[in-house]
Amino acid sequence: MRNIIDYVENEFHTLSEKKFNPVDSLVLSQVTNYFYDDLVGNLSSLKPPIYFKDLLKAEYFEKMFRSFIIPKKNKQLLFALSASPRFRNIQINYHVSKIDPIAEEQFSATTFIINNEFAYLGFRGTDNTVVGWKEDFNMAFVSPVPSQVEGVKYVNTVSKLIPHKLYIGGHSKGGNIAVYSAINCNESIKSRIVTVYSHDGPGFREEVTKSDEFKSIRNKINKTIPYSSLVGILLENHEDYHVVKSNGIGGIMQHDPFSWEVGKDNFIYMSELSAKSKYVNKTLNKWLSEISDDKRKQFIEALFDILDSTKSETITDIAVNWKTNLPIILDAIKNMDPEEKILIMELFRQLAVLSIKNKSSNDKNYVVLQRKGTDKL
Repeated sequence: MRNIIDYVENEFHTLSEKKFNPVDSLVLSQVTNYFYDDLVGNLSSLKPPIYFKDLLKAEYFEKMFRSFIIPKKNKQLLFALSASPRFRNIQINYHVSKIDPIAEEQFSATTFIINNEFAYLGFRGTDNTVVGWKEDFNMAFVSPVPSQVEGVKYVNTVSKLIPHKLYIGGHSKGGNIAVYSAINCNESIKSRIVTVYSHDGPGFREEVTKSDEFKSIRNKINKTIPYSSLVGILLENHEDYHVVKSNGIGGIMQHDPFSWEVGKDNFIYMSELSAKSKYVNKTLNKWLSEISDDKRKQFIEALFDILDSTKSETITDIAVNWKTNLPIILDAIKNMDPEEKILIMELFRQLAVLSIKNKSSNDKNYVVLQRKGTDKL
């Protein structure tokens, strides 16, 4: 089963010889998640661009991969990119990264100059912080959220600095920001946009999907979601999507780009979503469509009050310490509406799967967690 690393290691055609495709986009979306800090020029310093090979220094790795639960695959991807005739000549520049707990904003973007004709503007997905996750949930009752506004500014600014035709994309929240930025960027830029890639990115509120701005860019959107998608089916999805085969177990594991299966020069696609994904989509989106923005906000504030009560700064901390955190969460949700309980318990179950998967595929504690969670719903 080939993944994006296998693809990078075995695709020898340059991006001038074989056109850019959705797998290329997912690869660059993934490396947008690296923490480049001062290694890459930003919009103020305007340093010369660098190449992937310039990042191959062991002293960089701890900081660059600090957001990943398992950095090994990302290191392997970096080595593959540095050697690849398809990716090694891509120039990296115009990196922006910011996190603001007060504004509940987590945003980062990087530009990849593919060749003399094309550039890829990549937006980072949700990182490991509770702040980053809360901004995702805020999309349910706020439009736009701060990162979407930053995304529009980024596209408008970078487009003035380079003359290239544009691919815009991202994974998870990064995919949502990519679409939103393309919808709302300056009109003069839209004609330069070739394709907008959203890899398992959540959808939008109805006022966005029904807008003339959305309709103006809709045909340029390429959305891919895994077979058991959880993130990419949230909110209104009026983009046509393609279902990708994944070897991950469960929605959160399939959200991982390294689990997406790749054929010779594209993803391996499936005809439809899993039955569970369809059920979650129908249940949660129906619930969201029937409650007010105030109710949505009240629920999300309550959810993150619960997460804050665990004293965890990252989602990983919550998952790793699930034995301690589960009783806290079960006690906090006992008086919530049934739909709210479903959402919270599904989120926590998926986090537990992620933690247990990383420790041992034979850990029997997940069965106990499933039973406890189901009994309390």
